[in-house]
Amino acid sequence: MGRRQLYYNSTYGLHCSSFLGPSATGDAVAGQMRVAAFLQPVDERYFEANGNAVAIYDYGLRLTRVA
Repeated sequence: MGRRQLYYNSTYGLHCSSFLGPSATGDAVAGQMRVAAFLQPVDERYFEANGNAVAIYDYGLRLTRVA
């Protein structure tokens, strides 16, 4: 048996951030982002997923103004 690959290209993102204020390198913002990925109807497990996300990715972000 071969390994199955899930097919998804619908994602939704949720982002939360807060202003950290001035820093030595410029104004900074920190945040977190969560991305949820969903299957498409062409995937054989689409109905099994029942509209639920099949993958969730969490990222920590730090943005600093450079100019």
